[in-house]
Amino acid sequence: MSRTSAYRVQIRTDSADENALLLLADGQLVAILIELADESHGDLRGKWSVETTFGLQHQRVPKNFASSADAAFWVGNHICQKPFFLDGQVLELN
Repeated sequence: MSRTSAYRVQIRTDSADENALLLLADGQLVAILIELADESHGDLRGKWSVETTFGLQHQRVPKNFASSADAAFWVGNHICQKPFFLDGQVLELN
């Protein structure tokens, strides 16, 4: 049974896009999500981007999601078939 977790981190960038989530399954990094906070993103500002995934070589990954929970739900379904936990709580869809 795989164990999943999510960790809030700050990413050093040259923009306001600093809030991120690292998604792990069985202690291995499977995805990095970043909140699109910079004004340059226009209508996408406030959404979450799947910046990269590990373990999805032959599948197209939707780039942007309405929330971090939506993005984590997609990653959980397509990589490890389990929900992700943050601060002991399942990341729920908004």
